[in-house]
Amino acid sequence: MSLSQVFGNANPCQAPQFGTVTANNAVAVPVANTAITANSIVLIWLKTATGAQAGLAVVTLTAGVGFSIASGAADTSVYNYMILRY
Repeated sequence: MSLSQVFGNANPCQAPQFGTVTANNAVAVPVANTAITANSIVLIWLKTATGAQAGLAVVTLTAGVGFSIASGAADTSVYNYMILRY
């Protein structure tokens, strides 16, 4: 099913944004992005493994500000992210 089949001609999706973020053990890492909305979806995947990857999650998402991630206690890996905005 395509987006036009779901939303008709009024496709609400905006261009996705991409970036990288480095985990900092169990400390939350902020990612500034003023284009993020309350309905944004953040997808994260591993780019470069260092330390022990475990439990990576988006822990906050604040419209107009950005989001933050947190990971396992020994994770210092680099992750790619993509923000889908609606």
